[in-house]
Amino acid sequence: MKPGCFVKSVIVLTIIVAVAIYLIKYKLSDYFGKTGKQIIGEYIIDDLETEFNTIKASPEKDSLKIFLEDYVKKSQSLDSLPENIDTLVTKLQRAFEDSIIERKELFEIQALLNTGNNHERSKKN
Repeated sequence: MKPGCFVKSVIVLTIIVAVAIYLIKYKLSDYFGKTGKQIIGEYIIDDLETEFNTIKASPEKDSLKIFLEDYVKKSQSLDSLPENIDTLVTKLQRAFEDSIIERKELFEIQALLNTGNNHERSKKN
C-alpha cells in the first residue's frame, strides 16, 4: 500500500469513527439503552422493593423507602457511596430483620446517608 493511500484511509476512518461516536452519543442514545449506572440504580430500587414488601406498613417504612429511592436516583454512581457503607448495610439488614422499622433506625440510616453526601457540594471557582 502506498503511503499516500494509507494516510488517506486513516483520515477517512477517523472521520467515520468520530461521526459514529457523535451520532450514538447525542442522537441515538435512546435506541442504545441506558448507561450502566442507570441499570444498577434500577436494580437496587427493585431489590429494595422486594425487601420492603416483607416489612409491616408504617410511616417509618414509607419515609425510609422514599429516602433510599431518592438517594439512589440522585447518586447514580459508585463514587458517591458513603465511606461508611459497611455500617449502612449492617443497619439496613438489622432494620429489615425484625420486619419493623423504628424511628431510631430511620434516623440512624438517614444520618449515615447524609454524611455520605457532604462531598457533593458545588465547588467554588
